[in-house]
Amino acid sequence: MPRANISRRSLLKTTGLATAGVLSAPYVRHSYAAGKLALGVWDHWVPGANNTLTRLCNEWGEKNKVEVTIDYITSQGDKDLLTASAEAQARAGHDIMSHRAWQIQVHRAVLEPLDDVVNALIGLVDKSVVLREGEQYRMLDTLREFGAERLAASCVGYQTGRCKGACVGKESLILHDMRLKMALCALKLKPWPFPGRVAIAEGRAEFHVLDHWVYLGTARSEDELDELRTKTPHAAFDADVYRILVRYLAKNPRIDWHDLRVSAPANFRP
Repeated sequence: MPRANISRRSLLKTTGLATAGVLSAPYVRHSYAAGKLALGVWDHWVPGANNTLTRLCNEWGEKNKVEVTIDYITSQGDKDLLTASAEAQARAGHDIMSHRAWQIQVHRAVLEPLDDVVNALIGLVDKSVVLREGEQYRMLDTLREFGAERLAASCVGYQTGRCKGACVGKESLILHDMRLKMALCALKLKPWPFPGRVAIAEGRAEFHVLDHWVYLGTARSEDELDELRTKTPHAAFDADVYRILVRYLAKNPRIDWHDLRVSAPANFRP
């Protein structure tokens, strides 16, 4: 496949409003993947939704000569939210990560203004849903009426008993925000307890290489360790690995670990 330099802004400009419809609240990090694009997407519960998104992404990839890979991440155990938080902390992982919940405050440190992209979308108003009348812009009456109906209706969560009705005034926004913050605190990742990439010894024959909760591989020789020392972390964050490491470190606070930024551990012994 021919290679192409794909930047975050060129991606958003070429996908336009279609992207906003498919991926809710995308967190897009800097990426110059030279023909490859990795997406982390919610493994949707609607039958056929994943297949539809895969087809749309593949069509876009074929058109723009980009190799697109998609990881569908389950929301069971909030694995998708944990993955997004870990990748934001590690500054590594997927090029685009979708969120099923708006987490602007959570990821504000790694987000940046998209004024240039928004201005490009504004150029589409005359062809889409907004009319220009002199110096003012007006939404089509049919869409405005539809929007008003949707605003007056409760969300699906309230209708199914999973929401307390903040969307229709049944619960105050202050109380809703307090409950939200308490729920997010339970999902907050523990800080990475090491200065950077480390090798954790298992006996004298193996060293497990980790970087910000991401498992990079196991070295059984000096050459393998040197390779893992500078390996680009293509592996995605895994919530199960994170939980195992947290429990292990809590039970073994005096483990034998080595900072791979300075010197490699020695004395490999079979």
